[in-house]
Amino acid sequence: MIYGSYRGCYDPELLKLFCDILSPLPTGAKLQLENGQYCVITHQNTENPFDPQIIIAFDENGKPLPKRLLSKPFFMDQRPEVKVTTFGKHNISFINNIVSEKPFHNLNDSLIDNCQKMFI
Repeated sequence: MIYGSYRGCYDPELLKLFCDILSPLPTGAKLQLENGQYCVITHQNTENPFDPQIIIAFDENGKPLPKRLLSKPFFMDQRPEVKVTTFGKHNISFINNIVSEKPFHNLNDSLIDNCQKMFI
């Protein structure tokens, strides 16, 4: 909704609120990478919902990696060579192009914080 042909059709402040409530990539989601391995989302990124913290935890066959091969979790923009392809059966490779962007960074955060308080 914040990218592509619908970019100007939605209020960016409401989109920010929506993304704060319901992440497009939920914690615990298993994503397939370009190299065939799988990662798991370990933490959300409040600055950019399309740049979650992940850990590469499964091999190309979906089997857990041995503990010695696990690296520490990292935000996707910290490792640009790591590219996501799918989430379930859905192609989400588009996020590789927007991971380093901060889609909501120009918004008035205090206004958004006040709006969030109204719904809590």
